[in-house]
Parts: sequence; structure tokens; C-alpha cells
Amino acid sequence: MNNLPQSDYTSNQSTANMLFISKTISPSVDNTSRTGGSNVVYLFDKDTSTEIKSICEQLAAIQKVLGLNRLALASVLQVSRPTLYEWLNSKKSTLHKKNQERLDSLYEISKKWKCKNLGLVNGYLHKPIGAAQHSLFSLLKSDELNISEINKSLTEIETFITKKQKKDKLHEALLLQHGFEPVSQEKIQNNLDDLFFRN
Repeated sequence: MNNLPQSDYTSNQSTANMLFISKTISPSVDNTSRTGGSNVVYLFDKDTSTEIKSICEQLAAIQKVLGLNRLALASVLQVSRPTLYEWLNSKKSTLHKKNQERLDSLYEISKKWKCKNLGLVNGYLHKPIGAAQHSLFSLLKSDELNISEINKSLTEIETFITKKQKKDKLHEALLLQHGFEPVSQEKIQNNLDDLFFRN
């Protein structure tokens, strides 16, 4: 998962790097055993086949990268919590076609976001970022996954995070210029824990 090339979500990037929808099944991967047919919409990077992961591995990756609790995960998968728990505890290798397609698509989305090394998405899930019209969470839990809109939302989130990182670096450089040592988040948390336990 970590060795995959980065993918651009913006529609104006070069075609070679764009995330797109392909109905062509990679010959190196037997997808028909997963879905029962070859006419399924998959998300691929150009010239990159997707690896087969177990249902539990896919669910774990989606939940972690997108920062979803179990209720939210069930919501984006459009299943009930009991059904989700059944999937998590099941040793089945496949789901019903429609459920498997949605799971595969959400897994690809989370995998490509992870490759960007921008952290988890959870802090940006529930409100529209930048020029996005809808929150990413509302797009992910919609009846039909609108890949174009999801890509736009992810692009806005990526832009926001990148700008924030640059701003943080400038702020850190300014503090160093004035003789202040930067403090790690871990140290801040440790100091807060000390204050809490003292009281």
C-alpha cells in the first residue's frame, strides 16, 4: 500500500497521474472472483493494477485513513452496524456484488490519500473545504459515489493542508529567529498530562 505512486486528484493535472474510472480489468488481477463479472467500475491509477485485500484489511484501511468510527464507516458503506460487525468478524472473501464494488472504491480512495502523506482526513470530513460545495463525508455516504466530486473535495483538502503546513513552517522559522525553541505536540501533550494529574 505504501509503495504505490502518488496520484493527483485535480482534474487539470496530466492524464498520466490522474485518478480515473476504468472499466477495464487488469489482466494481472482476477477481479471476476470478487464481483462475479468484468463490467464493474474500479478506481485505478493509469497502468497500475490494484492488489487484492481481505474484507477486514479494506475496512481497517478505510476506517483508519478517513478517521471514521464504526457508525460513520457503516454509513459510508450504506449498511447497518450489525452488518458491518458481521463483515469485520467474517472470514468470507467476497461480498454481494454491489457491496463489494462500494468497498473496493472506498478502499482505493483511502489508499490514494494515504500515498500523499498528508495525515488522516478525519479533521476535514464534516464540512466543505475551500470551493467544495459539499463535505467529503456527505459525498462518501451518498447513494452513488460521485468520483468527480470526491476528487474535487480531496483536492481542496489537500490544498488547505499544504497551505497550513507552509504557514506552520514559516511560523516555526520566525520563532527560531527570535530564539524560541519549537515544541513538539508530544511534549505539549505530556505537559498537559502533568498539569492534569497534579490537580
